[in-house]
Amino acid sequence: EEEEEEEGHTQIQLLGNPAAVIVLDAEKSNESESTSKEEKQMIARKLGFSETAFIWEDLNRQQQGSKCFHIEWFSPTNEISLCGHATLASAACIFNDIYCSSESEPIVFIYEEGRNELRLERCDATGAITMSFPASPLVSVDAKEASRRFGLVREAFGDSCTSESSFPVYENSIGDTFIYITETLVSSVDEIYFDSKKKIDYDKLKKVGGRGVVVTALSIPEKKETVQCDFKSRFFGPNIGIDEDPVTGSAHCGLAPFYSSKLSSSFSGGGKFLRGYQKSSRGGLVLCRAVGDRVELRGFCAFDNTDTVEI
Repeated sequence: EEEEEEEGHTQIQLLGNPAAVIVLDAEKSNESESTSKEEKQMIARKLGFSETAFIWEDLNRQQQGSKCFHIEWFSPTNEISLCGHATLASAACIFNDIYCSSESEPIVFIYEEGRNELRLERCDATGAITMSFPASPLVSVDAKEASRRFGLVREAFGDSCTSESSFPVYENSIGDTFIYITETLVSSVDEIYFDSKKKIDYDKLKKVGGRGVVVTALSIPEKKETVQCDFKSRFFGPNIGIDEDPVTGSAHCGLAPFYSSKLSSSFSGGGKFLRGYQKSSRGGLVLCRAVGDRVELRGFCAFDNTDTVEI
């Protein structure tokens, strides 16, 4: 089986979010010799990336002329319901190593045992890959639960500047809690939540529950960000074996519709792409836009290493 290590949401090696992509034998994977979930989890744990994707072509299926591939995602500790950067890396692997042509037809990824699909296209001129995901809009958390969750987040970040009811708290359909930081012009607050060198109590973040915790804020023109962007975020997933994820495409399936509604009309209804910068130590830029009940994510991928593993 082919294994590729790639950096998602970047054109530069050692930036963005690294992911491993395992390309399984299509004939075996469509028959009884398929690799088990337990074997995939063991491989993901040994590789140690935030996510490892397993892909194989469905030899019996095409959709409007596009090849169809099955995809599954695993963190070091468990299977993941959706992962943006590992999907981007998988698509880059297919476009570069499987199609191997100057013109790339769109591809379709099938996941959740055939219940859901993702459509991906590559711009052959720039190499940018656009992915269409189901949107996971943010909904407000009730006051009591919001206070509990943000209280734990405040403790995790050592925040003594704000109260437990300072910032709105939201959640999405895939188990993430979102803290919308509204006071980033206050330097101390911005440094508390967006300084990637600051020590964080991940045991406290675990107690928030769910898949992960996202802290996010609008980009303020008065503050010069490292990368020009419309909003910034960080993602923490200690409950799924990821203390801080370098770049999280799936979180942007909620962030894109959220910020589209807060910014100008040119960003809504399939208009311009928003620029979301994830301020981890590696960092990565995610271009995203809400289109009806879908979110389009656009990014680049840099290849780092290719190897073969025996399963």
